[in-house]
Amino acid sequence: MLESARCAGMSSIHLELRASMNAAGALYRANGLLRNRSGARYYRSGEGRRKAPCGMLRVLRAPGPVPYTWRPPRTEDT
Repeated sequence: MLESARCAGMSSIHLELRASMNAAGALYRANGLLRNRSGARYYRSGEGRRKAPCGMLRVLRAPGPVPYTWRPPRTEDT
């Protein structure tokens, strides 16, 4: 996912997950994403209470125009 985002010229990755998803949060942190905010309470717990999501972010490059670096793959004439 990270490499695809870089190749596409994205400057950052943002995601949201339930704050109770500890294993998923650990996986994202291990891949360089940092917790940056909590959002509106739209997840529901088993008791019917609303829970806020955990927002995470990873910056891939400085914001601004994307340098044109992609080139189509070469094919050998046979």
